[in-house]
Amino acid sequence: MNRPDKRIAIPALLAALLGLNGCIETGTSGDFLTDEEILFKVTGTLSSSANLVVDSDVNDMLATYTSNDTLGEAQSLVNLVTVQGFASATPTNAEFSQIAAAERFSDVADPIDYYAVSLLKDQNILLTVSNAEDSDETFTGNLDLYLLDGEGDLLLSSDTSDAVERVTVPADGDYHIRVEASSGVSKYVMQILPATSASAVPSGQLANFVAGEMLVGYDENYQPANDNSTIQTFGLSSDSYRTDRPNRIVIRSAASDNLPTDEGDHHQKIQTLKAIKAMNAEAGIRYAEPNYIRQAYAQPNDPLFMRQWHYSQIDLSQAWDITTGSRSDSVPVIVAVIDTGVFLAHEDLSGKLTSDGYDFISNVNNAADGDGIDSNADDPGDGFRLAASSWHGTHVAGTVAAETNNGTGVAGVSWDARIMPLRVLGKQGATSYDLAQSIFYAAGLSNDSNTVPDQKADVINMSLGSFSSSATEREAIEQAINAGVIVVAAAGNESTSVPSYPAAYSGVISVSATDANDNLTGYSNFGSTIDVAAPGGDSQADANSDGLPDGIYSTLVSVSGSTRNNGYEGYQGTSMAAPHVAGVIALMKAVNPNLTPAQVDSLIQQGQLTDDLRNDGATTRNDSFGYGRINAFKAVQAAIAVGDGSITIPAILSASPSVLNVGTADNLEFTLSNVGQGTPNIASVVSSESWASISNVSTESNGLGRYRINIDRTNLNDGFYTALVSITGTDNAGTENEKAISLSLAVYVTVGEFTTEGALTRQYLLVFDAQTGSTVTETTVELNGTYSFEVPAGEYQIVAGSDTDVDAFICDPGETCGGYPSLSLLSPVSVGRNTSGIDFPVTVLGTSSALSVEAKDGAALKFQRQVSGQSGDQNSEDGVEGKQLGN
Repeated sequence: MNRPDKRIAIPALLAALLGLNGCIETGTSGDFLTDEEILFKVTGTLSSSANLVVDSDVNDMLATYTSNDTLGEAQSLVNLVTVQGFASATPTNAEFSQIAAAERFSDVADPIDYYAVSLLKDQNILLTVSNAEDSDETFTGNLDLYLLDGEGDLLLSSDTSDAVERVTVPADGDYHIRVEASSGVSKYVMQILPATSASAVPSGQLANFVAGEMLVGYDENYQPANDNSTIQTFGLSSDSYRTDRPNRIVIRSAASDNLPTDEGDHHQKIQTLKAIKAMNAEAGIRYAEPNYIRQAYAQPNDPLFMRQWHYSQIDLSQAWDITTGSRSDSVPVIVAVIDTGVFLAHEDLSGKLTSDGYDFISNVNNAADGDGIDSNADDPGDGFRLAASSWHGTHVAGTVAAETNNGTGVAGVSWDARIMPLRVLGKQGATSYDLAQSIFYAAGLSNDSNTVPDQKADVINMSLGSFSSSATEREAIEQAINAGVIVVAAAGNESTSVPSYPAAYSGVISVSATDANDNLTGYSNFGSTIDVAAPGGDSQADANSDGLPDGIYSTLVSVSGSTRNNGYEGYQGTSMAAPHVAGVIALMKAVNPNLTPAQVDSLIQQGQLTDDLRNDGATTRNDSFGYGRINAFKAVQAAIAVGDGSITIPAILSASPSVLNVGTADNLEFTLSNVGQGTPNIASVVSSESWASISNVSTESNGLGRYRINIDRTNLNDGFYTALVSITGTDNAGTENEKAISLSLAVYVTVGEFTTEGALTRQYLLVFDAQTGSTVTETTVELNGTYSFEVPAGEYQIVAGSDTDVDAFICDPGETCGGYPSLSLLSPVSVGRNTSGIDFPVTVLGTSSALSVEAKDGAALKFQRQVSGQSGDQNSEDGVEGKQLGN
């Protein structure tokens, strides 16, 4: 489009004061300005994600530049960061921008980036190659990752051709990281992540073993005696008494035969332990021990599990020690995800989906798949105009029950639950009628599909809603609850107390969203209908100090051209909070398949499933968190107790925060609590280092409560330090069940002033007509994040992002990207006067381009910008024609 003629623009203030809508006469010459010629100024500020830094020598000539090409020029980083970078094995030749003056590496390569950082043992460095050679991006390349010691000697390397490279730090120390392009040109995202730590369990906790059996090792000259009291008492039987290998001995006594069989196996196990103790006291016995049952650890091996901070917040690992979601009768627990559908071919979901999902979108124009209701619940994308395809249902489903412990992707709340994908959300949202039909179907009731699933859902999750109540929806939900289905829904993201439906219907568990500090998020709805809270994330914060934005990490879709690929990304919202609750209820149904909706409601109201965040009493409901934030460990215990009450859980210590990242502060408080049962007593809370001391802030007689770690830097040189806080005590002291309990907390401390080169690199802002989608204007954002542009009155959508490789497109993988008020929920900005405060965040896109716009034909739509050969800070307000990359 032509550049607006600003020479005759009238100040917006004058227009507002005159209150004129048509045309305005200027001076006495009789000239008039049309509405299109009256320009209004729009201003705002972009903010970056927490702990995001930028490679100091990216390709964009307008970005700040400092060489980091040699070891001596290594870019300094603080620990726990995400780095947005660029590297090239060959010059770019200005292949895509066609303007060599706009590119720093158009005629020379940028093969190596060096970084200097202090790291701790077992920290992980993750390098994601945004333009991997098998991608459909503009530039493509292969990058390798190397870890060097402080002197520059090579320690570790990851030099595969994969899109992700990873190394694990071998010991505490000062290191150099080298990112090297072995071929092509690519952007990258490098993340320095915390050390992977195991969940704390009592040091004296007994592993599971076979009741009625023991393993015995005899001395070389052992001869069994007929009058052996232990053999006689416990009726031990062994096929042989070999001295060259272990012997498996079975208890066959009358006492064992008479033990109750309807109270679990603890009686038999106690009897077994008594026999083992007695056998160890006999002469000629080298050892006697239980026949332990070994299982895979409850910490899953999914590589992106380390990013799912929200699971530790709800004590999910402790719950997994009891159940991972599998029923004893092998019948699966089914969670219906009523949403946009699911990317059925996703590597971390395809094996977890029922075969009877359904698409209930009846309007063909809304459906985006060319037809009405059918048995294909695949998500083709819900992009409409500039509203990005969200792949919302895929993200929700991954939180509930992504394939877990499979060495791929993320973990789900319930490892063994199955997802019933039901599609109701299309390009224009969901209708009440379609939503009701999907609810009927999930509950195994009559519906428009004229079929029902092979097994009805145990739980329904609905991460959707609006402010209007519907009798159609309400009656469908009532029928589902009467059929025994537990219904969970997101409370909404409008930061209001106005009830949002379906969450506000009676019988529905309404879920608000918390952040990593257990505060209500700024976007979450609240009010009288909230039942429970769960982690919803905050992508602009890093409150848990893990070096990553606090989004909820789950499965998503990465779009390359017209192809949907496996993706993973962090989202925020009550939509992300609700599936945490649905997944926890699936775990509850695994240990108690007869659990009813009424029983779950009662347990919530008793405070049995939650942590009280407001300290107003576990049974007191408040408008922010309902009865508290969901606690998976408590919930599973409560479900068992409702069923038979036969299990006893030991004391299990937990600390919040679980990692003491003191940073440059002088002290940090933490809270020690018991997330198990038993009767714990804390004996000591001590630091491993003399410069870190522990003081009591407010504790109970048993030692649980608030503590403070205090840092004395007097004799410490500048650098990055670590310590360990060790907590020891006993559980059930003075009884035969007395056990030692312990917990260790890692401490991170920074000494000295450290700055990180980078921050927010050069950003480009594009303005689109909200009705037509055409580009209206473009501007270059100042390095401090501020921007301004001028447009006629109208409604506009705003998107901004970086272009570090200068391929003339923003919002592709490896670039920062954002939109007002958020990229996944673009909303028009109405301009009728000078407008300020249009602020929004940008965040780096990792391996997924799912947040870019999708065209009607399914091709990935990226935002094309105008590339200028000029250097320095300037704004361009020329229109930009064409936004689509290929077809």
